[in-house]
Amino acid sequence: MSMNNPLFRLTFAHGLFLLVVCVVMFLIIYVQVPFVLVNHWDPAILKTAQQMASMPEAELKQEIILEEHNNNQTMLVGLFSATGEKIEGNIGSFPKGLPVSNKVYVVTFDSSLTDSIKLHAAAVRRSDNSIIVVARVSPVLSDVVNELRGTLFFVIFPSFLASAVVGILLSLKFTKQVSIISDTIHKIKMGKIDERLPVDTGDSTLNMLSEDLNEMLDELVRLMEELQHAGNNIAHDLRSPLTRTKMQLASWIAHPDKTLSTEDVCIRLQDDIDQMLRIVTSLLRLSEIDSRRQYSHFQTADINETIENVLDFYRPLAEEKNISISTHFPSEACLIQCDKDLIIDAIGNIIDNAIKYTPDSGSIKISVASGDRRISLTVYNSPATLSGMSLRDLQIRFCRGNSVEDQEGYGLGLSLVMAVARLHGAKFDLTEAQGGVLASLEIPKDLSNNHISHMSVAVAC
Repeated sequence: MSMNNPLFRLTFAHGLFLLVVCVVMFLIIYVQVPFVLVNHWDPAILKTAQQMASMPEAELKQEIILEEHNNNQTMLVGLFSATGEKIEGNIGSFPKGLPVSNKVYVVTFDSSLTDSIKLHAAAVRRSDNSIIVVARVSPVLSDVVNELRGTLFFVIFPSFLASAVVGILLSLKFTKQVSIISDTIHKIKMGKIDERLPVDTGDSTLNMLSEDLNEMLDELVRLMEELQHAGNNIAHDLRSPLTRTKMQLASWIAHPDKTLSTEDVCIRLQDDIDQMLRIVTSLLRLSEIDSRRQYSHFQTADINETIENVLDFYRPLAEEKNISISTHFPSEACLIQCDKDLIIDAIGNIIDNAIKYTPDSGSIKISVASGDRRISLTVYNSPATLSGMSLRDLQIRFCRGNSVEDQEGYGLGLSLVMAVARLHGAKFDLTEAQGGVLASLEIPKDLSNNHISHMSVAVAC
């Protein structure tokens, strides 16, 4: 087991800290307990001596006899004459150096019950000039000290050893998990991008880290697939106009007198070049939106007014396919904080897709509802279907639905919507619902206050 394991070091340090704290506490108690007990004993010793000094002689002797026969003696009592001769009690002789006063002193005793030992004692003179001596002989202090020693050696040290064992076991598990993660990462580095980090059923930090890394890997794989797909489609979409341009130039060069005029050839070449420029411009637009991270262009916009402006442009396209569009907006303004131009682009692309994916004589229903923290815009068209495609498929750049491959477009509309959604911290989704297709865009209502209110745009595409 390596000491370099962070979990082992942490557990070991915790156990060592516990040991140090307990030892310090033991030393404090070991030092303080005698003082506490003595401070408690001294007033009791003096009070007992004063009480015995005031007792009648017969009662005093009886009390001394009881103390002598007490098997759990904690008190030494002796009655001495004025000259220091022993009269009664379990104290062999009057302690040398013990003043007769109302105070407690530490003196050396010679008792019939104990060897010579320093104890706390008080000597009080009685009315007949005899002297009563009371001293404390208690095994309590030594018992407390012994108990503290036992606690130190039989509780604290085993606890420290248990902490060390637990640290070793935890570090073994941690090391095993890290080793598995390291092996998986090595496989991914070697090109096995389908490998994923193992995730247990628990909620440990490593599990959460593995889940986050797996989500990151899924997103990277998606981006790689999108990039590969986009590259293939870019090559395909640019090859067609380039091929036409090359063939027209070759034909014109080979037969300059029998083909189209120079003006006609230039017009056709210009159309092909314009098509390629539109593709490049769209890609640059997406790149610009993805790289924009500042909100200087954000302003307050009324979503109702924005949608009406978008519909003014797209209603003629719907009328060509005999598609009816109905709207339902609240009477009050529905304000959001956004980049208005980008929001217009996003809603326009969603509605454009809705018209393309809706057959002739279909219908589109648009409604707006305003809540406390969100604005909900729904656009439902029917009949419509995604033809088995998911949002993940359709958001790939240059990917187009099967039912609109014969129409103009480059498959970048939903990619632009996703880019605008990311810029606004929004969420975009696309699902089939009740014979139609529902696209939803949720965007914070007020980014400056970090509210989690949303604008929900649902479009059947």
